[in-house]
Amino acid sequence: MGAAAERPPRRRRPKLPDDPCWPAPRRAWGWAIQLYALRSQDSWGIGDLADLCRFARWSRKAGASCILLNPLGAQTPTLPYQASPYYASTRRFRNVIYLRPEEIEGAERVDLSAERDAARGLNQQRLIGYDE
Repeated sequence: MGAAAERPPRRRRPKLPDDPCWPAPRRAWGWAIQLYALRSQDSWGIGDLADLCRFARWSRKAGASCILLNPLGAQTPTLPYQASPYYASTRRFRNVIYLRPEEIEGAERVDLSAERDAARGLNQQRLIGYDE
């Protein structure tokens, strides 16, 4: 078990690289956002993945190289809704609250106009009522 007691291993000096040092990477900047707060005129009362795509394209054009985002894991499907993104029930699935209903496959076959108008009215509110 291990090295022989009569001849302990020699201490080696760490090998330094022969190559010259590389220059530091160019500076980068980005945004730290909470997706639920990233609302647009098309949102249904909460920021969604379509808003994130639009924001990411705009950010890239402005020179940003990263977006730090809150966790998007699915919540427990019970009320009262646990509003913390850090209380996800799973990380395997997205939280459905971040989907834009018009972009879900088959949504064109359903009249969502009343729900859409009511939900878009929520964009004017300062706080998000998750259980409503």
